[in-house]
Amino acid sequence: MKKWKSPYYISSICPTSDGEAWTSDYSETLTLLDRKGTVIQMVTHKAVINDISLSPTSHRLWVCDSRNNIMKLASTGQLTHRFRTKKLPKCICVAACSDVIVGMVKHISKFTTRGQMMLSTMTAGTGKPLVCTPHRITECPVTHNVAVIDFNDRDDGGDGNKHVVVMDKDFKELFVYRGDILTTYKQTPKTGGKPFYPQSVVYDSVGNLIIGDSDNNRVLLLSGGGEFLRIIHTAREGTWAVSVDKEGVIWAVFSGVKVKLLQYSSM
Repeated sequence: MKKWKSPYYISSICPTSDGEAWTSDYSETLTLLDRKGTVIQMVTHKAVINDISLSPTSHRLWVCDSRNNIMKLASTGQLTHRFRTKKLPKCICVAACSDVIVGMVKHISKFTTRGQMMLSTMTAGTGKPLVCTPHRITECPVTHNVAVIDFNDRDDGGDGNKHVVVMDKDFKELFVYRGDILTTYKQTPKTGGKPFYPQSVVYDSVGNLIIGDSDNNRVLLLSGGGEFLRIIHTAREGTWAVSVDKEGVIWAVFSGVKVKLLQYSSM
């Protein structure tokens, strides 16, 4: 539909309800862009922002930072402190019920907006954690299942093979997607053949999963049950971030600065 170059790098993108999008990229700055890439607003923080999430109910932006803080963007345009986590928060997702889901090494935890922990995937003893190195989290608006990109780093006890873990609202594993593609899709130097590298994941309004596969330069569509449906888009550069706005348009970011608005069918 549209494509343009962002003035700043983007690793996380959250479309708003009025056709704009908040972005961040492991810096101390949040940037609000319109559908043409024009900067509408910038917010500066005192620490590096690891990830952002827009509340589906209040439409307020939430942030996790490198100092273990969970922040919320107030109507004044300032980030206000909500609570702290014991471990470094790598990614964040605000659920439909307004709970805050935070990904930290070896576990995913759900908090109230005041910071009270309600649920966690932490395992006791020698049990293998459900997620080793969480990178991005998204909640399904239909089933309230939770999908998490796990980088599965060896330093965190993983085997290095990146994948997407999908669990129910009680954090019980449902399935793991490891990048399998139907054989009808030919692998070419442009579109595939490299190990699966999920860099971004989001549910759409009907409960399908959209995954940005960075090293294979493509955007994938899966059913909510984990069935591969098709490749939505391929590019010349790696997919850094994907999200979906209320109109069902994908905001996809390639090589950090090239943004494409993609119209697609969820079926």
